Amino acid sequence: MADLSTLYNARILELASEIAPAKKLAHAQGRATAHSKLCGSTVSVELELADGKVADYGQTVKACLLGQASASVMARNIVGSSATELRDLAARMRQMRKQGGTPPDGRWA
Repeated sequence: MADLSTLYNARILELASEIAPAKKLAHAQGRATAHSKLCGSTVSVELELADGKVADYGQTVKACLLGQASASVMARNIVGSSATELRDLAARMRQMRKQGGTPPDGRWA
């Protein structure tokens, strides 16, 4: 496991500090909440869809720095994404975490 100086590097701190304010959607078509038993983080998200893509996104984040950084990247990039793109991203993230796969690239890097 990485030591804290490696884990909490300047980029993680920067991303966490840029997290968008909490936002709830009046007409969300999808909602989900996840809770981490490891660090106690809770993230709730809401989506509005149009033409098969994410048209709007809201989130409420009570998380550690890593959770805040992840939520920041998601909020910045999710609008305009298709369900297929998001499923592929989720699979790649799982592979990276569980099997040492390569991290996402492009706007998700």
